[in-house]
Amino acid sequence: MHANTKLSLASFLVAGGIFAIDLHTPSGLATILYVILIWLSLLSKDAIFPVWSALICTVLIFIGYAYVGENASWGIIGNRIFALIIVWLSVALSVQSKEVERELRQLNETLELKVLARTISSENRAIMLEKQIKILEGIRQQKTEEAFKNIDEVIDNLRNIKILFDDEGVNEQ
Repeated sequence: MHANTKLSLASFLVAGGIFAIDLHTPSGLATILYVILIWLSLLSKDAIFPVWSALICTVLIFIGYAYVGENASWGIIGNRIFALIIVWLSVALSVQSKEVERELRQLNETLELKVLARTISSENRAIMLEKQIKILEGIRQQKTEEAFKNIDEVIDNLRNIKILFDDEGVNEQ
């Protein structure tokens, strides 16, 4: 059975149970239990599931009020209004929380990509520097005019590597 199907079935059973309790407690105090359905809906990965749950809670709260009918006092009405506020406030906070989690996940992925790019760039510079070291070691053994050309080439290459460091902000002063 699919996870959302299980959650939907569990939510349906919880909603039915709370509704039954609500009908047997005419004071409307049981309506606050509908927030349990919202908490249960937060287990879903589907962002709209808590909203649907809140809509169902709202309908059930109004049906419960209609069941009480003309016997409803201001206390009963107040309890139901309070339950509606709590249900929708819980949904609003959960939607906001899920949005923040999504943004945080996205920022972490971006950071990981930047770290990977820096690592690759550093490895490439290390390879370039290693090549220059080998050239310098070869020059050390030469004592000719060609050795001076090679030294000039190495100096130019080292300057280019320094520019790479400066461009990436590694060598900030």
